[in-house]
Amino acid sequence: MATTLNTDATGVGTTRPTAVAVDPAPGWRETARSAVERIAVSGGVIVASVATGYGLATMTRPGAGSRMLPWIAGRSLGLGAVAALTVLTALGIWLRHPWRAARPIPSPEFALRAHAALAAAVLVLVAGHVTALALDKFANVGWLGTFVPGFSGYRTTPVALGVVAFWLMLLIAGSAGLAGRVGGSKWIVVHRLALPAYGLVWVHGVLAGTDSASLRPAYALGGAFIVVLAFTRFFASGSAPK
Repeated sequence: MATTLNTDATGVGTTRPTAVAVDPAPGWRETARSAVERIAVSGGVIVASVATGYGLATMTRPGAGSRMLPWIAGRSLGLGAVAALTVLTALGIWLRHPWRAARPIPSPEFALRAHAALAAAVLVLVAGHVTALALDKFANVGWLGTFVPGFSGYRTTPVALGVVAFWLMLLIAGSAGLAGRVGGSKWIVVHRLALPAYGLVWVHGVLAGTDSASLRPAYALGGAFIVVLAFTRFFASGSAPK
């Protein structure tokens, strides 16, 4: 509400209130459109990641027998999760990179939506990965080994690193979901565990995968990219974007 000065015939000024337009809060249509956009992007990322993982899995070791199906599915989803997690981690680092001040690409709104969609896609892919391996009777991982570090009969230590990374990712996702609602800015402390979590996933993939030898160039390229991006993020001159 604001006031305006009016002058009558006698020249005496009077004031009266006038309404000022106020931007309304986003309606249900805007909220629904935003939700549909996130679901669509997340679905696209999941499809692309699964296709990438399946292509890598079948390229390194083709096999379509019913006995191998759970193992192929687990490997495909796992490789897809690593690919999506690499992009997710890189985008997260870039959001706070000093170089981004001079190169504001992509836009903050798009970057945050893509970051959230990628995070959701990674969780879905990882859930499918661990479920497929737990159901595989020949993998020797089992449900206990899937969720408790050190209980897998197959490559115990590498699988344990993957289990720890899985719980870290759930913690990071949960804290990010509560950002701005609970604990103020304390969520960012937990969110900084994303980089160590990526490191655990990277080591898990290299040591636990039966096709790691064939995929070493891809692992090396993705890991090196994240290391360089993280190093320049913390040591490059300039302040990080807000």
